[in-house]
Amino acid sequence: MIYVVDGEPIVNKDANPSDRFLDTQEPLDSPFRFTRMFEEQREQPPDHLLRCLGEKMARDTSDAQLDGPIPAGYTYLGQFIAHEITHNGSEYKKALQNIEQLTSPSVNLGSLYGDKLYLGDEDTSYYLEIGQTKLDDINVELPQFLNDLPRTDGQPKINEKRNDNNLNLAQIHVAMIRFHNAVASRLSQSGEVSAKKIRKTVIQHFQSVVLNDFLRKVVNEYVYSDVIEHGPTFYRPARSPENPYPAMPLEFAMAAFRFGHSMVRSKYTPAWNGYHHPGLDTLLRQTNNVGGIDQLQSSWVANWSRLFDFRELGITVEQPLFARRIDTRIARALGDLPAGALPAPAPSANLPIRTLLFGAAARLPSGEAASRQMNCALSRARRRIEPIPVLSEDEITADEDEDVRCILEDPRMRGNTPLWFYILKEAQLRECGERLGPLGGRIVMEVLYELIANSDYSILQEKNWRPSLPFRSGKEGYVMTDLLALAGDIDPFPQPICA
Repeated sequence: MIYVVDGEPIVNKDANPSDRFLDTQEPLDSPFRFTRMFEEQREQPPDHLLRCLGEKMARDTSDAQLDGPIPAGYTYLGQFIAHEITHNGSEYKKALQNIEQLTSPSVNLGSLYGDKLYLGDEDTSYYLEIGQTKLDDINVELPQFLNDLPRTDGQPKINEKRNDNNLNLAQIHVAMIRFHNAVASRLSQSGEVSAKKIRKTVIQHFQSVVLNDFLRKVVNEYVYSDVIEHGPTFYRPARSPENPYPAMPLEFAMAAFRFGHSMVRSKYTPAWNGYHHPGLDTLLRQTNNVGGIDQLQSSWVANWSRLFDFRELGITVEQPLFARRIDTRIARALGDLPAGALPAPAPSANLPIRTLLFGAAARLPSGEAASRQMNCALSRARRRIEPIPVLSEDEITADEDEDVRCILEDPRMRGNTPLWFYILKEAQLRECGERLGPLGGRIVMEVLYELIANSDYSILQEKNWRPSLPFRSGKEGYVMTDLLALAGDIDPFPQPICA
């Protein structure tokens, strides 16, 4: 895997340490680049220590004991957002074939639309294609539903192929297609419909979901309110007339926004959708990328009332499944992912190992160094901002098993905690795992805020933007339950979509 950082050598993440930094001046046509929020750190823990740590992080622990307050669906909404802002679009692969950051890092729903709005076979069609499920082998009473990705010979016909890597994520993508079509239908009835107006409406309401729902749930209240009121303090992406696109911070893409790995459950029980009680490995295999399915069976359609909280809308009184708390304990199934679940080539089928090795290859700062550097920047702000408490060595090892403590107490690791691990530990200690701590939260909040601000049709650039679509949540802004309610995609089983 190759990545490009402004002003630095091209880096091959998958090579041996001595070969990672490539001596090449080959021109790159893609205008999209990575950048750094912090100083790069050349002294990294050795790979074997990172592998040992990653292996120990993937532990077989009880989901019930680790439940947090965030409904489980937000885990996969976060993954959808990650793919939205880091899409590997083939339309930009010109000079090098494996540059990771090849899309405009902005919240424009490029994962849904690509570089233009898909209008179907006829220019007058404003609807996106959606797939139909097939009759179930066991639950024969179920009809077919319009709740699958559009497919050709099993392959998903969507711009972001990675969204067919696990079933929860694929169903989020299906929900977004259904939401687009619901908006198109609603605007068509007004007689003032256009492809641009549909796309703008969908994008802006999705931006509201990210800003007013997702971030409000995963970022601590002080950081969230500070950025909403005053804007970013630390992340100010540089742009120029020649390259107006904001660069993607490595620390966000390779560490901070991977906090969602910790929220993944080992099992989605009880009753993921009323028909199945699947483990994570089963959900991975209900896709074409991993399981090779040609079409989703009807009993595997998501019941969003089990994954998002619709009680405030009065749609259900049922409590949803919850994501796991954000901490250093990762679901064991992520320690041995099947082929197809990770981009090839992968240095390990263990997701924590992969994340730690990539962070070291990118020369990310330690969590301690990042905290100190951010504090220096915050202290120079024109208003008083609470400093970020740096975790002590005792806090880093708190509540860890003996074998993990031994790794963390190694002289090459002490005071040099990998940024991703540090952000998970900070959330665990500072926020009881309920949301990100001050360092991780500010990185995530400031970057996503800026990416929304730099998006087409940005709600942050439109004065006094308010939702134009109906919303029943009573929240400030449009939220995910509003989106799913309009899409008609909450619980499909009582009223089949098609016979």
